[in-house]
Amino acid sequence: VAGIVEWIEIAKRPATEDLWLEFHVDGEPIPAILAPARALFAPVRDGQGHPSYVFLPNRPDGATLRWAVPFHRGLSITAHNRGKAVLEDVALLACVHPAEPSVTEGMMRLRGAYHRGTSATDLHLTGRGRLVSRVCEQ
Repeated sequence: VAGIVEWIEIAKRPATEDLWLEFHVDGEPIPAILAPARALFAPVRDGQGHPSYVFLPNRPDGATLRWAVPFHRGLSITAHNRGKAVLEDVALLACVHPAEPSVTEGMMRLRGAYHRGTSATDLHLTGRGRLVSRVCEQ
């Protein structure tokens, strides 16, 4: 099954890094994206939302990410609680458009790497592609 995720919505952004989201694309064993939901939906933190082309605040604590996530042979999005406490009011919604495999075959894939750095300049990336976003928190 091929398609493109147009947007992903979270109903309530977690206050801790306990909730992690894992995206597997096209049956790859290594996640294309693996990061805390709190970091993926970072602009909500200060309550101002910071709307942009890729980020839309839609509730007091929720938001929509307008990421294009193409996939050619399938996609799974899994939420993991890495904390000890039960997470309440967690809800994710994704808008997926089916597409012919010929449409998604040559598209670049979205990748996300979470790295806890020691300073705002502690970022080292290698490989092909484009840097789309960087979240720094002090």
